[in-house]
Amino acid sequence: MIPSSGKRRLESTVLERSDWCISRQRVWGVPIPVFYNIETDEPLLSNETNEYLKKLIVQHGTDCWFNFSVEELLPESLKSNAHLYRKSLDTMDVWFDSGTSWCGVLHQRNLPLPSDMYIEGSDQHRGWFQSSLLTSVAVTGSAPYKQVMTHGFVLDENGQKMSKSLGNVIDPAMIIEGTKSNVPLGADVLRVWVASVDFKYDVSIGPTSLSRATDLLRKVRNTIKFILGNLYDFKLNDILPYSELSELDKFILHKLYLWSQNITHNYEVFDFHQVILSIADFISVDISAIYFDACKDRLYVEAPTSKIRRSCQTVLYILLNEIITAISPIACFLAQDAIQHLPNQLKQDPKNFIKWFSQNKEWHRPELEIRWETIFNIRDEFNKLLNTAREQKKIAANLEANLLIKYSETSNLMKAIKSFEEEFTNILVISKVTCQLFSNDDNKIEKLGVHEMELKDGSKITLYLQNATGCKCPRCWKRISLQPDLLCTRCDNVVNK
Repeated sequence: MIPSSGKRRLESTVLERSDWCISRQRVWGVPIPVFYNIETDEPLLSNETNEYLKKLIVQHGTDCWFNFSVEELLPESLKSNAHLYRKSLDTMDVWFDSGTSWCGVLHQRNLPLPSDMYIEGSDQHRGWFQSSLLTSVAVTGSAPYKQVMTHGFVLDENGQKMSKSLGNVIDPAMIIEGTKSNVPLGADVLRVWVASVDFKYDVSIGPTSLSRATDLLRKVRNTIKFILGNLYDFKLNDILPYSELSELDKFILHKLYLWSQNITHNYEVFDFHQVILSIADFISVDISAIYFDACKDRLYVEAPTSKIRRSCQTVLYILLNEIITAISPIACFLAQDAIQHLPNQLKQDPKNFIKWFSQNKEWHRPELEIRWETIFNIRDEFNKLLNTAREQKKIAANLEANLLIKYSETSNLMKAIKSFEEEFTNILVISKVTCQLFSNDDNKIEKLGVHEMELKDGSKITLYLQNATGCKCPRCWKRISLQPDLLCTRCDNVVNK
């Protein structure tokens, strides 16, 4: 039962029921096909009469019971006695009617029984869920469903029940197609909103909540656009093996592995709002704020076919596949749109492109967490130094800065970080990061700011914010050129290779 509290509610309603009168005295509804003897009121209900009525109903619908005479409704063997009987005017209790839908919908159509899931509102433990259970157990000895999911109801933005008299009813078509006063938001925005709320409880909808759904969808779309734009010259045979990827790329794949596990679990337990939260967090924090900023230098400045650039494009292609996979059950039109805009050399059948997360165990590298957590902690403290220097008008832009990190011989973390100074530089979006051992001359270091901090391995380091000493490269803008208006060594190699 989803939520689990539904099990107790269903159990209590079944235990409280002592009997069930399935007839109703209404002028409309599904008729109870019983004939009564006019003199004795003895009922006539047999397999023969039922089978004959079934054929009539297939041909003429249930209204034939009310429109046809008793003689027309009785089988041939009983027509001569039609004057002795009258039709029952009772109708079927609608809960018995709907409670037998498992037979008409599944059994008669040769669909799997029991059903995978029954989904209805939280008021149906006393209604459809219970009537379906009772009728199925009576006939088959088992429940007609494997799982039961209940949902709350949609209220307006103020938490009031929607009512025509109050004028607060929101038609889904108005959200999708728009009105004279509201722009069309499309089906994906509505679907994202539905997925973003906890359906197990009553939920509110209005301009504010729809605006949040629109913003999230825009972030996902912009993320996909950035990736597609940077795969324009990438082909499937350019994909690098895992062993040849950069340290940062391996770390992002590690984060992707953990994220895909989380997404899969939340889909399996129908926690769709947690799926939305995970997508939003992953795109905003890990992808946009960290990875995209760090990889722009590689994508735009390095040689088109260089290994460091292909490493980044390999991960971008994997990210594209996994993000589209994650959103496709919810924002299906955006997923389709993204696949249709794949570069020609990457176009393929959507069935082949969207495959559930591979969850490649090679990507799972917990040891990278400690290293990169240290890098991000250093980044946070360094950014404080940068902001202070900006406020004091000592520096105008990130690329005017260098970072010098001094560390002790015993710091294994810093020894590991020193091996990828270039990637660290790109993460900070500055001109250069240098890692050096402490020395006796450290008090002579020129600096714009300084900060001491302790790492998780217990070692201490000192951060020195410095002015970049080189000239601005006209191509990559880093202050690492030897002369003004002269390409730096890297850019010169790329351009004149």
